[in-house]
Formats: sequence, structure tokens, C-alpha cells
Amino acid sequence: MRVLGMLGSRPWVEAGLAFNPTTPGYWDACHRLVQEAEARGLYVELCFFADAQIVVPDPSMRTAWLRLFAEFCRDRPAVIPQLANEASFNGWNEADDPALLAMADTLAQSLGHRDFSISDPKDGDNPDASAETTARLKTLSRFSLIVVLHPDRSFGSDDRWRRWIDHLEGMTDVVNDLAPNAAYVIDEPIGAALTAQPGRRDNDPDALIAAQVVALCCGFGYTYHKIDAEIPVDALPGFYDVADLLASIPVSPDWSYRNDSWAGAPTDGIRWTGKTGKVRHLVNGNRAWSVAYGEADWNSVVWRPGYTPVAVYEGARCRVWKVNQ
Repeated sequence: MRVLGMLGSRPWVEAGLAFNPTTPGYWDACHRLVQEAEARGLYVELCFFADAQIVVPDPSMRTAWLRLFAEFCRDRPAVIPQLANEASFNGWNEADDPALLAMADTLAQSLGHRDFSISDPKDGDNPDASAETTARLKTLSRFSLIVVLHPDRSFGSDDRWRRWIDHLEGMTDVVNDLAPNAAYVIDEPIGAALTAQPGRRDNDPDALIAAQVVALCCGFGYTYHKIDAEIPVDALPGFYDVADLLASIPVSPDWSYRNDSWAGAPTDGIRWTGKTGKVRHLVNGNRAWSVAYGEADWNSVVWRPGYTPVAVYEGARCRVWKVNQ
């Protein structure tokens, strides 16, 4: 679970929810949070600096607070530290700001490892901006072994079902260029809500299920993004429906990603009946997990010889199969 370590912008202040390390009982509350997570078998991605441009604008004070943060994280293996949320909006020029990279070195020295993330660069939505994002991710991977992104949330054109899901797969062209052993996590994708808000929130369980399975097929971490004030926890679309299924999909290096029609992919085409989507696979020899999403004739999927699919999720706009298992 991903948790912000401070809040200070006006909406949080007006709601009485602003807090930071000077708040009485702050570190005790952090400890309780981690205990509650551990009791449920969860890790905590504790993202320390949020609203930092408001809460702690002084660089020397940031360094002092960083040392407290490092001390808290050091003996708590259930905590996966993250330095800053959306650095370009929260007190730094970008995620690869030299001041933030220096803080990453300080954190690494205190922890004795680099199993943490720094921050998420702004995701580019054109070729030039995307190249800048890629360059920043490569830089970040040299300073920490987890790199994160808040990917673009656009729904795309009228003939495309959910461009934001298609976009997630694009990082497969980047991860092999990251530093050795670096992991990539989709840290804040489009949020879940009761009503769709294209470019910001989605309420279609098929879309959110497809995104989670696509991330697994690509070998990425995926953070289901929700805000308590916007949606009750028992109403999260696509969250509970496939929890057991997601847990059964393997995460190991002998499985690898394939797109539809690629060599080694189980499928060779599908007929779209409306807004187009994609077909993605996680493959190990002749075994696979496959996901398709969009408006399709589900009987039109062309399964290559030797592959026998069994549907394990059947939604109107998303299907998931286990193949030869």
C-alpha cells in the first residue's frame, strides 16, 4: 500500500487533515501504520515528501527530516521508502533534480541499500517529452533500484477504448535500458471512482482489471489508485473481482511478455466490433496468461495451434485466459 508521509496544501488544511513530522505523535502513527500493514501481509510504500514546497521549503530542514525518515525505515523491512511524490510539483525541478538525487545518496548510505524509489518524472505525451521521461528514468535507476511513474491517463481518440491502458505497455521498450536489477512500478495510474472522468478517473471494472493484468504480463508493479474521499472502499471497481486471479499469475524471470501476433505469442489476431483495444500475453514455453480488452467479438480470437485457452475472467470489454494450464 502506498501512503503519503505529509500533506500541507489548502484542501488538506481546510479539511483538518494536514500533517507532517512536527505533528504530535507523527512517528508513533507511522509505526502503527506499518504494524497494521504487516499484520495483513502488506508492505508499505511510504512516500515521505508530499506538498514539500509548502510543508518544508527549507533545504536544510528537508535534510534533517530525511535523516529521521531514514532512521525510521532502517529497521523496518516492511517499509519500501520513496522520497517524493510528483517532484516537479512538490518542491523540486524534476525527479532527477540534483538536490533530490543527493538525498537519494544520503538515504542509501543510511539504509545500506538502494531498494527504494526517488520520485516519478512527469510522463511525456509526445515523442520529445517521452524521450525526456525515458532519460530521467534511466538516470533514476542509477540512484535507486525501484523506478516509478505516474503514467498519462488519457482515454485517447473516439475509436480507441482506453488509451491509458495501451500506454502502460510502452515501458517494455525502456525497462531493459534501466540499470541492472532495477524494478519498474506503475505508481499512480488513473484513479478509480464512481463515475468516469476521462484523463483523471475510471469507473469501468473491465478497464481496471485489464490494466492490472497488462502490468503483470509486462513484468511491472501496479498500484491500484484510489482516494478515500472519492469512493467507498467496498465499491472499488475491478479490485475484488480478480484478486485471487492476480495472485495466481506468476512473477518470475522464466515468464516473458509477448504482444499479439509476435513470435511465441499464443494469438494471431482478433476482430474489433467497436472501440479498439489490445491483446497481451505472459508466456513460458507453451503456457501463457493472456488478456484482451476493448470492444471485440470474443469468439474471433485466433489461437495458434498448440494453445488451449480457458477463460478465467469474462467481462463485456475484457477477457483473461490461462493457456495450456
